[in-house]
Amino acid sequence: MASPLPSFDVLMELAQNNPEQLETLRKTLTDEIIHRTSPHMRQRLEGINFKIDMERQRCKTPLQSCIKIAALMHDSFEQMRTELDALFQPFIIVNKRTMITCPYRDNVIPFNRHL
Repeated sequence: MASPLPSFDVLMELAQNNPEQLETLRKTLTDEIIHRTSPHMRQRLEGINFKIDMERQRCKTPLQSCIKIAALMHDSFEQMRTELDALFQPFIIVNKRTMITCPYRDNVIPFNRHL
């Protein structure tokens, strides 16, 4: 069973008065979440967690690390959106002069709605 998340007030008090304990709590809760997932997802989550930890170490302030991690999440979301968009486009632009047919387009069966 997962450890309960302390209230916001408790977390704020830890951040102000005992940041080491807050960091220990963060690591403990993160590890619990990762170890409750399937082995396939666990490896991916451990990789993401490592990347986040390295970014946090490189940053000089908590605000800088927050901004950097938010940018990483935004980049990941943008990549996912681009790949999803490609599934619904008849062509993929490889560069300015080359376009190829989307390989998934021929496998899509249109849904005919009868009203």
